[in-house]
Amino acid sequence: MLCCRLARLCCSMALLHTAAALRPLYPIKKALTTGKHSVDGGVHKLYYEEHGTAAGAPALFLHGGPGAGCFQRHAGFFDPDHYRVLLFDQRGSGRSVPKGCLDGNETPQLIADIEELRVLLGIEAWQVVLGGSWGTTLALAYAQAQSASAVCMQCARSVHAVHMHMRCTCGAPPMRRRTRVACARSCCAPCA
Repeated sequence: MLCCRLARLCCSMALLHTAAALRPLYPIKKALTTGKHSVDGGVHKLYYEEHGTAAGAPALFLHGGPGAGCFQRHAGFFDPDHYRVLLFDQRGSGRSVPKGCLDGNETPQLIADIEELRVLLGIEAWQVVLGGSWGTTLALAYAQAQSASAVCMQCARSVHAVHMHMRCTCGAPPMRRRTRVACARSCCAPCA
């Protein structure tokens, strides 16, 4: 099941160049909350912020690298009236500290960080995980390691190319990005 889902996702990623014309992002509103969470015994402090609506479907954005971090505009990929969006700067990136630190900064630790933040914020499972560039790789690794915690995956090679309006027929609200969708329920399709 997981192998089929990952194969569909990889196939979807290969079709990125066929995506439709660019559309504008959703309006970006002020963050609902911001904070720093200590991981790895306090060596790393991860910066995070939540956007959208507090009662919305949980969505996670995973940024590219190296060291890039998230920006408020990344929340614009999600409809703020439908999603509770978590943006966080991975270890050594963006506003997380220590900046540029590579100690304990490997994929298994990043997956553990995502899970810690999910539990800390009281999120049962991510309804959407969107990754751009390195975030795509991390999203795939996360889905493989924590398949019960991620329902629908969207991945793009470049965040700059992520602007196509998409829908998921399993009930997830529309999103805007230039990518195909791979859903655990095999029901996602680009809007006509």
